[in-house]
Amino acid sequence: MQRSLKGFRLIHQHPMTLFRHTIDRKLKKHNINALVSQRLKRIPLIVKKLEIQENMQLSRMQDIGGLRIVVDTIQEANLIRDEIKKVEKHRNFKFTFANEKNYIETPADSGYRSIHMVYKYDKGIELRKQCRVEIQIRTRLQHAWATAVEVTGTFSNQLLKQSLGNKKYLNIFKKISKLFISLEEKKIDNEFVKEVKQDIENAQLLDKLRSFTIASKLVENNSKGKYLLLKMNFEKKEISASKYSDAKFEKANEDYLKMELEYFDNNAVEVVLLSIQGDLCINRDD
Repeated sequence: MQRSLKGFRLIHQHPMTLFRHTIDRKLKKHNINALVSQRLKRIPLIVKKLEIQENMQLSRMQDIGGLRIVVDTIQEANLIRDEIKKVEKHRNFKFTFANEKNYIETPADSGYRSIHMVYKYDKGIELRKQCRVEIQIRTRLQHAWATAVEVTGTFSNQLLKQSLGNKKYLNIFKKISKLFISLEEKKIDNEFVKEVKQDIENAQLLDKLRSFTIASKLVENNSKGKYLLLKMNFEKKEISASKYSDAKFEKANEDYLKMELEYFDNNAVEVVLLSIQGDLCINRDD
């Protein structure tokens, strides 16, 4: 399973690169300053998605290979979307349109906003090697929101991206998304701004995001260890870290449980045990 999964994952690299060239040309044509990234979905995340979505098949998964385009405005996002649609008619275009979801026009219930376009790379390729490439187009404001949700979900061990987990976080991010929409449309409700600001302060969300960002860098710079035990004190703005080898997992788990018990009733302190691969192993439930 692991070997076939790795092989199928790597097949997506070439189609991604081809589509990237198309996107780069369109951005240059319209002089759009965009952040473009391409990535292969990590194997642990592929496995997790297959587990969560019982009817999902690996061959039907649409986001193993992905390109993300982050632009300044909604107008630019729509322009790039339209330019990609035009390319579909070109004879040399090696992809077939599969589907599109426009979460900018119709935001997801969670508040998520982005344009998703999925293409199949199947011109002249044998059936078993067909794969899909997902194109995401969003503004910088929308990207900041999505990144905050992902980071908070990772470090609180919750599937916030799938609208699962702590209702407090989910509701706050939904409100923040509505606030961002009002900012883009220049229809600002000062009372709503105050309400969202108070919710963010009550949840210590900004302090947590700052700590999570620092913690992410600690994980990236700790490649020699296998596990990292973090204690984040949001009130004092302090982070302490202890690393453990693979053979010391039981010790890491023991230290985590002791620390969790010590700070169980302290909302200002978050304790988390991470694998160096970035997959959250254990964390207390809030």
